[in-house]
Amino acid sequence: MHILITSVIDLQQTPYSRLHHFIDHLLSRGHRITVISIKDSWKHKGAAQNQELCNRIRMLYITDKEQGIVRQKLQAMLVAKRLLYEAGYCDVHLCYNSMILGYIVARALRKKGIHTVYDLADDLPEMIRTSPHIPKILRGLGGRVGGMFLNKCLAISKKVTYTAKEFESTFDIKRFNSELLPNGVDCSRFKGCSKKHKGIVAGYVGALREWVDLRPMLLAVKRLHQEGMEIRALVVGGEEGLPQYRAFAAEKGMEGLIEFTGNVPYNKVKDYIASMDICTVPFKKNRVTDSTNPLKLLEYLACEKAVVCSRLNEPRSMLGNAILYADSTDEWEAAIRRLAEDAKLRLKMGREGRKIVLSRYNWKDICRRMELLLEAAGKCGNKA
Repeated sequence: MHILITSVIDLQQTPYSRLHHFIDHLLSRGHRITVISIKDSWKHKGAAQNQELCNRIRMLYITDKEQGIVRQKLQAMLVAKRLLYEAGYCDVHLCYNSMILGYIVARALRKKGIHTVYDLADDLPEMIRTSPHIPKILRGLGGRVGGMFLNKCLAISKKVTYTAKEFESTFDIKRFNSELLPNGVDCSRFKGCSKKHKGIVAGYVGALREWVDLRPMLLAVKRLHQEGMEIRALVVGGEEGLPQYRAFAAEKGMEGLIEFTGNVPYNKVKDYIASMDICTVPFKKNRVTDSTNPLKLLEYLACEKAVVCSRLNEPRSMLGNAILYADSTDEWEAAIRRLAEDAKLRLKMGREGRKIVLSRYNWKDICRRMELLLEAAGKCGNKA
């Protein structure tokens, strides 16, 4: 099949994501892919991160110029028809987290009898309302407009897939023809391996975006170090928060306790996770993060690592007591201390975590389910 994808992310500049995994699988199955997306020129600086994958697909941007996200979303209304013409005939449309562009394309294709599968991975209206990349004065209006387009797009989609049970209440997602399709992990790539260092390493892997708050976790590491524990922190990831956390480490006199790597290639992530004893998901708690299903959380578990996560609704629903939870610095200190002082507990949690992801969150199975949904929608469209 020729699958047309409208995407809220720029595949070349975004760290390996859910959509990258879907596309990689679909290409391996012989499908042809064209992607229409924004051009990310505000968050991710430096060389493209996923050039090999992007070389195997056709990519069409709303603009080739460096423009802000608001301007590009508005421009999508003007250029969508031209981009559809450039994309040519498709069998089915996969809308990945896109609102305005996704709706315009889905509506146009529907008139031609071509169906849309909408993949909802985030609370998009709330992300607009809290995005630092959108002028503050426009966030409220942007959230309302985005929510309107999102609901319109969900309503005309043949199938809606969603990553988090939280969306069943947030968006009343069950009123659509919908199916829970969670995030996953490549269990053949991410697997258990032993550390090769002395002491304890508490680590975080992921983008340092507006939903992350490393400070309670880092301060907990500092406290434990001051008590005499041989411990340090490893932060793997970049984006706009990196300078802020480097400054925080300097202010707190923690430069020697924290290693910041910046962005690393996706094929190196497993090696950094392998060097950690305790893996962390230190997120702020809000409506966006309560419905998040973090890829790195699943990758930690596949690597048989003990995990401490902020007390977020979706991870608690997914994993229950398989991981530990913390919000305040005191809670982070207690959770890290408990794991640091009990190697057997770390080993037990790691083994149980891998069993969970193997049975429920394996990308191989999840991507195949998405492929079957796209094929079913494509066949329905052809009959129409």
